[in-house]
Amino acid sequence: MQFSLLGIPIYVQVNFWLTAVFLGFRYLSNPMKLAGWVAAVFVSVIVHELGHGTVMMRYGLRPEIALHGMGGHAAAHGMNRLSRGGRIFVSLAGPMAGFFFGFLWVGLALAIAPYAIYDAFSFEWLDRLLFELRGDAVLQGRGSMVAFFLTQLIWINIAWGFLNLSPVLPLDGGHVLEDALGPRRYRTTCYISLVFCALVILYQITDAMQVGSAGLSHVWIGVLFGLCGYRTYMRLKDYDAATGRGRRKAAPAEPPMPQEMAVKLKQAKAALADQRFDMAATQAELVLGDDPPKVARQQALHILAWTQYLQDDLDAAKRSVAALRKLGDVDPGLEGSLLLSDGSEAKARELFEAARAAGDDRKEVVGPLIQILISNGEVARAAAIALDIVDTLSDDDVQQMAQIAAEHGAHRWAARLHEALFERSEGAENAYEAARQRSLDGDLTGALILLERAIHAGFADTARARGDEAFAAIRDGEEADAFEALVGATS
Repeated sequence: MQFSLLGIPIYVQVNFWLTAVFLGFRYLSNPMKLAGWVAAVFVSVIVHELGHGTVMMRYGLRPEIALHGMGGHAAAHGMNRLSRGGRIFVSLAGPMAGFFFGFLWVGLALAIAPYAIYDAFSFEWLDRLLFELRGDAVLQGRGSMVAFFLTQLIWINIAWGFLNLSPVLPLDGGHVLEDALGPRRYRTTCYISLVFCALVILYQITDAMQVGSAGLSHVWIGVLFGLCGYRTYMRLKDYDAATGRGRRKAAPAEPPMPQEMAVKLKQAKAALADQRFDMAATQAELVLGDDPPKVARQQALHILAWTQYLQDDLDAAKRSVAALRKLGDVDPGLEGSLLLSDGSEAKARELFEAARAAGDDRKEVVGPLIQILISNGEVARAAAIALDIVDTLSDDDVQQMAQIAAEHGAHRWAARLHEALFERSEGAENAYEAARQRSLDGDLTGALILLERAIHAGFADTARARGDEAFAAIRDGEEADAFEALVGATS
C-alpha cells in the first residue's frame, strides 16, 4: 500500500497491519473495536512520522515514510548534513506532532465524551480533576464506539509519545540523546540506552509478578525494549570494531601501497569506466599477482569481479566476490547485481535498499533498485528515487523514468521529473510536458503556471495545446479564461 500526504510518499508494509492487530488482540471478539483500534494506530503513526517528515522538508530534504512492524520510520537522504540541533529538531518533531494531535482529541472528548479521557489514563489525580470539572457527566459516552475511538487516539498519541522519548536507541529520545552528547560520546549514549532498557524490562517483570500474571502491555513493552537493547548492543559492537576499541591487541599496520600498484589500479578503474574490460581485468590481475596489501587486493578484486559480471562470466564473478567477503565488505551494487542474475530479487532489493539508506546513490545501486520497483508495480516510488538523484542522471534516463511514471498514472512524479529537466536545460517541451502531467494529476493551478513558463521559454504550438486532452479539465473549468489568455497570447 502506498500513497502521499503533504507531498511525502508513504509506504505501508503488511507487517504493520499484523502488528497492529496483534496489539489489539483483546478486541478480537469485537470486530468494530478491533477496526477502531487499528485505524487509531494507523492515523496516529502517520501523524507522528509526518511530524518528522515536514521538518525534514523545512530543511530542504525529500523524506519518505515507511510503516512497518516496529511502527514507522521517516528517512531522507542528506540527514547527516544537518547540524546537531537540526537533527534534534527532526527527532522531537514526531512526538510533538503526536502530543498536539492527542490533546486535540482530549479537547473534543471533554466536550462530547469525557469518559474517553477517564478510560485512557488510570491516574487518581486526573480522575478527581475530571469529576470536579464535569461531575457525573464524566460518564457521558461510556460504552460508545465514539468514546472508545477517542480513548485509543488519546492513549496512543500521548502515552506512546512519552514512551518514544525514552533515551533509548533507536527511539526518538535515543536519537535526541545521541545528537545532544555528540559523536565523541557515542559509547556513553549506547550505555545509557542499554541501562534504560534493562531497567524497563526489570520493571515489567516485577510488575507482572506483583499482579500475578503478565498482561499484553507487559509483554509488548518488554519485547520492544528487549529489541531496542539488542540493536543498541549491536551498534556498540560495530562502533568498537570500527574505532578499534575493545580489542586486546591492535591489528598490525598495513604496509603502504606501492606507487606502481596504485598506478595500475587507476588504469584499471579508468579502463572499466570506458568499458575496456580486457584492459581492466589485465591490470587488476597484475596487481593481484604482486602480493598486494589488503586495500589494494580489495580494489583489484572489485574491478575484476565487475569486469567478469559485465562480460557475463557470472561464475568467475561469484568466485571473486567470495574472495572479497573474506577481506571485508563487498560493493552492494556488485553483490546485488549478482543476486539479480540468480533470480534472487527480494534479497537484491534488500541489499540495494540498505545501501541507499546508508547514502549510496551510485547508478550501480539506484539503477537496479528502480528497475525492481518498476517490475513490482511501485512506479511512484521508483520515480521519487529517480527525482532524489536527478542531478546524477542523464537527460535520457530522466525522460525515460518520467515516461514510465506517466504511463502508470504517477502523473505528479512525472511532472516533477520534467520540471527538473526544465530547470536543467530551460527546454520549452519539458515545461509543457510538466504542465500536462500536473493537469492530469488534478493540479490545475500548477499546470497553468508551468504552461506559462513553457510559453516564456519558446513554446508556441497553440493548436496542440488547445487540442491536448490533458488540459480538458482546465478548458472545461473555472480556469478556461486563464488558459485561453495564455495560449491566445502566442497566436
